[in-house]
Amino acid sequence: MSASASANPTRRASWRRGSAPWLILAVLTAPPAAAQVTYAGSVRAATGSYLFTESTTSVYVLSAVEVESGRVRLSGSVPLVYQSTPWITYAGVIVPSGGPQSSLVGDQIRRGSTGGSTGGSTGGSGTGTGQPGGARLLTPASTWMLTGPATAATVPAGFTVALPEQATASRTGVGDPILRGSYRLTQAGADTVVRAGAVFKPALATVDRGFGTGAADYGAGLTLVHQRDVHQLSASAEFWSLGDLPDLPLNSALSYRIGYERSLLSQRWYVSGAIAGWTRILDGVAPPTDMTVGFGRYDARSGRSIGATVSFGLTNASPDVSIGLDWRLPL
Repeated sequence: MSASASANPTRRASWRRGSAPWLILAVLTAPPAAAQVTYAGSVRAATGSYLFTESTTSVYVLSAVEVESGRVRLSGSVPLVYQSTPWITYAGVIVPSGGPQSSLVGDQIRRGSTGGSTGGSTGGSGTGTGQPGGARLLTPASTWMLTGPATAATVPAGFTVALPEQATASRTGVGDPILRGSYRLTQAGADTVVRAGAVFKPALATVDRGFGTGAADYGAGLTLVHQRDVHQLSASAEFWSLGDLPDLPLNSALSYRIGYERSLLSQRWYVSGAIAGWTRILDGVAPPTDMTVGFGRYDARSGRSIGATVSFGLTNASPDVSIGLDWRLPL
């Protein structure tokens, strides 16, 4: 955990005190019911330049087990992560952190957002390419440079920072597990279902390889789903207390999602669309936001489902494009 995160134990402790008691109470007061166990899996491939001039390709394979009994739902998931460069960090959401060079990214964002000087040199010999917004040095190890569009709340256009490539750029490993618990506030069978939940992500993944922040994260929020004939509307909001990277502070942020789904062909198939994003995670960088469309098939008798999605990033903190496949199998 970073010095900045450990220096604020009150914030961390408050989440533990606030979320754990009501979840325990929910489990103890849930009406007796046979537990339903479900395996949920997904694979997502994403590509984007984020804040950098070079693109990163990433693949995330998520395996989760969900247990539901009465009003209570508990789940645990573990992501397997592949990233072609170490310059992004997977923290449940992709953060363009600079990975092992996060201190350079943080310094450049701070200088850029306050109108300071910018530069693209990190040493080594070579000749500049004359790229707009800064020179790319032709060193023995290739270089990535931080760039960004000009907005009132972000760094100016054309700012750059060179990030030297690591000995091995391609990275594969296991990310931080995510533990969730939720309690259904509405009656069973209601057209509108509201759930209150909490989430905890322990810091177990390797920080310098981009698989985690090195600090525990906590969150709590609400989910609403309204079903009307073949139409389903959903909305969710979750506040996260994000731990800082060793050299780059992350803001506590609100994640949100608004979605629509329509059943087709005797409710065996469906199409869907959603807008999802976060509030600002990195100071001076536009918050990640994306638009998703998808389709899938659902078997009412077995409870199995499978679906495919494609997402388009609406800011430079999101992947340019990502495709996904999701499935659920009752056990």
